Amino acid sequence: MIMTAFMLNLNTLSKAVNYRGIALPGRSRKSVGAAKWRLVVVSWLLLSSLLLLQTVSHAARNAKTWGFSPLLGINRPQLKLLNHGEFSAGLPGRGRLTLQNTGENADFDFIIDNTLPAIDWGSNAGIEFQLLVSKKNALLFGFSVWEGTARSRVATEIPFQGVLTPTTYERTGRISYFEYYLGWRHDFFQLPRKFNLYTKFALRELFDIDYKEDFSFNFQNGANNSFKRLVVIESQATGALMFELGLGFEYFLYDWISVGMDAGYSFSSRRFRLGDANKKDDFQPNDNLRFKLPSIRDSSGNLKYLKNVAPFDSDPSFETRNYRDLKLKFDGWRSLLRVNFYF
Repeated sequence: MIMTAFMLNLNTLSKAVNYRGIALPGRSRKSVGAAKWRLVVVSWLLLSSLLLLQTVSHAARNAKTWGFSPLLGINRPQLKLLNHGEFSAGLPGRGRLTLQNTGENADFDFIIDNTLPAIDWGSNAGIEFQLLVSKKNALLFGFSVWEGTARSRVATEIPFQGVLTPTTYERTGRISYFEYYLGWRHDFFQLPRKFNLYTKFALRELFDIDYKEDFSFNFQNGANNSFKRLVVIESQATGALMFELGLGFEYFLYDWISVGMDAGYSFSSRRFRLGDANKKDDFQPNDNLRFKLPSIRDSSGNLKYLKNVAPFDSDPSFETRNYRDLKLKFDGWRSLLRVNFYF
């Protein structure tokens, strides 16, 4: 029965990975496929290990040997160049005004300052399985999802279809990941069936990182007329391997259920690029409006961010002079509340 439940969970997880790979446009099937197969291989290796360990377990006949834990908490990845680079960039633009007296057209350059707040903490939820290999040690396998969002809105006036127009500009940035991890837990202080203090070590792979930023413009042209335009940037990354060290505790309500909390710090020696970037917008030619967005796609499909906010320039060298590679680190703290079920 236990092994059947575990197999059903692996099947559900595989479907979830496949769904996420299809649902997001612009994703590299090769990178998602590789990550998916890594997950399948690791899961089957884990399953084989669990079967072997269960067979040779020295636990008594009626001892608890398995654990299952829903997790809910917060995570604060570093994301320095996103929070303090891309999010801080203004929006240089150029519109065209039609002069009423002469009917001639004139370019009108502007920079909109609409800084996004940093994503300090985001919600983190998941599920963890434990195999209790001895009274003080357990093998861990789990998966979780995390998402952080930042949003800001400003009111300004910019040219639209030849007229200086009151405009509401809303900017929203979202980043999320789906991960799985393998780890080990050691109880270094125990009051049997009452209280445990433990340390843990885990290898985490963030194999589905998604980034999306929306730039929404609402142009108020007259008392009852408004026009909306939208620009969307999307990008993904896979295969971010990290290490986590943590401490935790659990308090037993009964011998088969406990509540607890753990906190850990994750780190990696690498910085990761957001790739497979694509841009969509619904601006029309007669809008006569162009922008230098806070993030753009480079020739390799990776995201670059606007480091130096300068007046709009149509010269191609503008991107070389002012944009830099967007490289991210996900190092940071996370804290999780948990309910542990043992059987």
